[in-house]
Amino acid sequence: MNYRQVDNLRESDAQNFFQGVTNVYWLNDSGISNTGSSLDPAAFGYRPCSGFSASYDFAMAALVGLVPRLMPTTNSIKNLNRIPQGQLVPRHFRDHEYEFYGQDQWRIKTEFHVHYGCVFDSAAPL
Repeated sequence: MNYRQVDNLRESDAQNFFQGVTNVYWLNDSGISNTGSSLDPAAFGYRPCSGFSASYDFAMAALVGLVPRLMPTTNSIKNLNRIPQGQLVPRHFRDHEYEFYGQDQWRIKTEFHVHYGCVFDSAAPL
């Protein structure tokens, strides 16, 4: 018989931060250029060609630090209390594995042998 207990006790803050994405297509007017906003080059008399608008929008958003979309991440513990952003999130996993092997041998005559064995493994898929 074999019994094995595997514990994986760890803490990490890798999944406990908000994420921000600087995709200008999530802005109200789907961009910056040709919208009449204060960052629009048309406000200064310059009209970028239509193929350059997206390139201008992404560069301007990166330059001024626009973050039009925030994706919150929340974690909770067993009693559903929230873990504050940036704190370590505990992850505790436990696995119990056991195996049993039995074998027997009978001799009906000295030349005739019967062997019987079985294996039970809890970690094996059913």
